[in-house]
Amino acid sequence: FTSTDNVSFQIYSLSTKKWNVPAGFADYPVNIQNDSTDIDDAGSAAIALSPDYLGSDDSLRIAFVGIGTRTTTEAGIYRMKDTSDKMLTDDKNVKSLAFDGSNLVAGDRESNKVWYSDNPLASDPDFSTTSTHKRPGGGHNVTVAWKGSDVVAGTQGKMSAFSISRDNGKAFNGVSFIRTDGTMGTMLDVEVSGDGKTIYLTSSTSEGLTLWRYVGAWERVFNKTGALDKYIVRIAPDDSNAVYLSMAGSSNSTVIYYTQDGGNTKWFVRSAKYAIQDLAVESADV
Repeated sequence: FTSTDNVSFQIYSLSTKKWNVPAGFADYPVNIQNDSTDIDDAGSAAIALSPDYLGSDDSLRIAFVGIGTRTTTEAGIYRMKDTSDKMLTDDKNVKSLAFDGSNLVAGDRESNKVWYSDNPLASDPDFSTTSTHKRPGGGHNVTVAWKGSDVVAGTQGKMSAFSISRDNGKAFNGVSFIRTDGTMGTMLDVEVSGDGKTIYLTSSTSEGLTLWRYVGAWERVFNKTGALDKYIVRIAPDDSNAVYLSMAGSSNSTVIYYTQDGGNTKWFVRSAKYAIQDLAVESADV
């Protein structure tokens, strides 16, 4: 619950139909932030309960709270252990949180960033950010959730999509509800593996560039908002996971994106000395 100068964590009993102390929860509500001018700008808040959360047992009242503000001073992620709260990380405008008992993921409200931690219960947890070219796509309001051992995410804005991460939030691929300006746009280039089982295709709309990969089903493995030029895709004849992606036929076409795993988890950025018109791949290394 937020007011003009604080955020409080409250608890409700379904059996007594009462909140906080009247429901038998001593010392509730818990004030997470007090007398903060930045809380007046709070635009979002999220709660992620531990899978074994039990309101009747104070030792099992473990939850995470995320706050998003226009100024990021008081924005961040807090951990609740019953009535004890601790700020785990600040300067993060949190839209959503999800916790599977071991891993915590958080979606941003102002961009398509996702933060993840594999030790959120530690005294000083580590948080990392999904790399730029493997975020869920879209512009803002990232909503995250656990689907078994995978993380799924939805976004808003240009190039938004429903995306999936198979590595606890480190990398996302778009799998459905992919916004491409209402159409597939212009097909730019296509590459097919020697055995015909893998296809890579680049397309462009007024919103940007997409690299699609087909291995039994289509997934968006790379997207770049505002990239409207012609992009070519090339793969190694002996390794369909070695992929090169580059702009072509422009004075700005000196950047090459490269992945070793079919775009699943990471893209590396390479630089060419001259503007690229075309390129060929001899092997995974050349």
